[in-house]
Order: sequence, then structure tokens, then C-alpha cells
Amino acid sequence: MKGASMDLALRRCALLLLLAASPLFAGDWTHVTDGVDYRNYATDTFNIHVARIDLTSDVRVIATPESQRRLRVSDFAKKNKAIVAVNGDYFTKEFQPIGLVFGTCGVWKETKDTSREGLVAIGDGRAEIFPQRDVLEQPEPWMETIVSGWPMLVKACTPLTSS
Repeated sequence: MKGASMDLALRRCALLLLLAASPLFAGDWTHVTDGVDYRNYATDTFNIHVARIDLTSDVRVIATPESQRRLRVSDFAKKNKAIVAVNGDYFTKEFQPIGLVFGTCGVWKETKDTSREGLVAIGDGRAEIFPQRDVLEQPEPWMETIVSGWPMLVKACTPLTSS
């Protein structure tokens, strides 16, 4: 699939994509395709799936368009021929995201960043985490995809613990 544009859904626990930089996840990675590697990290209490994405490769990361918001993650992946699909932020019972969602069709109606949510913004070959308390009023020109979420799982490349 080299040279082909590959769609990725970036949803729940988007920060797991960034865990790849953590020492906990050093070890054996499975090469999926150019720009995408996979690793499963499992213990007696955790089973974490991690995708390591090279944003400088020919991989496209997208947020779910508002028109597809009621799709299950697996259905979204099939419909968009995604290599990786990750569930995003929390939703209300009406499938309204709690925080900000921004993608190719713009900001979802009635979504906004709050001091409760953190953000992952991706675009122009880079990714940036905006921590809780830093409220993003308007997407910056380089941003192509934004997904909010909480709690923060990684800070300064170090996994956070409950202690």
C-alpha cells in the first residue's frame, strides 16, 4: 500500500498513540505498513494495544466526521478502510462528544474545548498535546484533526500513575 493514502480514525484514548515513546513500550513492534507499527502490552491487569504512527510517512490521521458519529469503531474502520481505529472522548447518550472534535468537515456542532479536557491535535506532519486547563478557542491553521479526552495518560513522555 506504499504511496496510497491510509485513513486512520483517532478516537478514544488517543494518547495511547503517543505511549510509543514511553520506555514501558520499548521492545518488539510489529510492522503493519509504511508508517504504522503495532505492539500489544499485556499484564494480568492490563491489555493495551498501541499504534506507533510516523506522521512524516504517507499515513493520514482523521477524526470521525460528524455525519458518522453513531458508527461503532469497527464499523467506522471498515467504512473508511482504516489501518488503525481508536475510540475517542466520552459521549452523552445522544452521541454528543463531551469535548472538542475537529476534522476535515470542520468543528462538530456544539463541541468546544474546556479546561476539563485535554486535546491531541494532528496535522502537517506533527502532533501536539494540549493539556487540561489550556483551552484552545480556535483550531490553528496547521491542525487537520483534533480529538479531546481525559484523563491524561502521559506527560513529558512519562506514563502517569495513580499514586
